[in-house]
Amino acid sequence: MYILSILSISACERAHFTREGEYLALTIENLSERRPSFVTGDIVKAKNPWANGENAKIMYEAVIHKMIFNPIVLKFDANFQQKYNGEDYRLEFYFSRYGYRKQHYTVSAVKNLGEQFLFSSRTQAHTA
Repeated sequence: MYILSILSISACERAHFTREGEYLALTIENLSERRPSFVTGDIVKAKNPWANGENAKIMYEAVIHKMIFNPIVLKFDANFQQKYNGEDYRLEFYFSRYGYRKQHYTVSAVKNLGEQFLFSSRTQAHTA
């Protein structure tokens, strides 16, 4: 069983989203020049910077679904997606290692199939 490991990589004090169909989009200036870069599957956490009391503890989590040059296309919880009305939020970005763990798992699983499977010297046509 794999545990989703995340590392904090960046934060943004105030930002707002725009609607992109069923998603929310976030535009970040100079995104292509920023390091570290964001990739599909990374996590974004949003918190209302003006909330107080119990509401100050609420954080909404989204996953980056698409990287269109700029904006970043995100999918939040359905309740947040529906009630969002252009407010500013404090954002934290997290690097997700899930994709890399999945790739490493696949490589280790393929070892059992053997070198001939990966680097075959001939191909066979399958007939239906």
